[in-house]
Amino acid sequence: MTPTIDRSALERRAEVARERLANTLGALDRRGHDVMDLEFHVRRTVAPMALFVSGAALVAGILVAAAVKAVTRREAHPGRARVQALGEIWRHPERIAGHTERPAVVQIGRNVLVSVATFAASSLIRWALRRLVASVPALSRPPLPALP
Repeated sequence: MTPTIDRSALERRAEVARERLANTLGALDRRGHDVMDLEFHVRRTVAPMALFVSGAALVAGILVAAAVKAVTRREAHPGRARVQALGEIWRHPERIAGHTERPAVVQIGRNVLVSVATFAASSLIRWALRRLVASVPALSRPPLPALP
């Protein structure tokens, strides 16, 4: 080996190391600017925050609607209805225990149908969430710089 070959190989290795260092420093510099950039954080968190707020508003609306419905359906004198129910029980005790069991085949079929419907609904929700996460750039990580 001649000293020029060693020198050129050494220079190539040094150049590769310099490029990698420059890429790393560039990535660190970009991340440092991103940390201090308020607009970057707002862009990054606006979609998840909007999803959370809209979900919370939807749940609150459903709870308020259920409470209003419960209040409007409440009878003025629930005691009177209880007394009437007790009188009905006294007059017709066979109606209380008159529930008959369904055949086992019907119950098994119903359970299978419910489990298939649950699986289909959960698969559909999982698919929709994956598409949502993939479509919102704020939810995906920024790519790291490529190493040579």
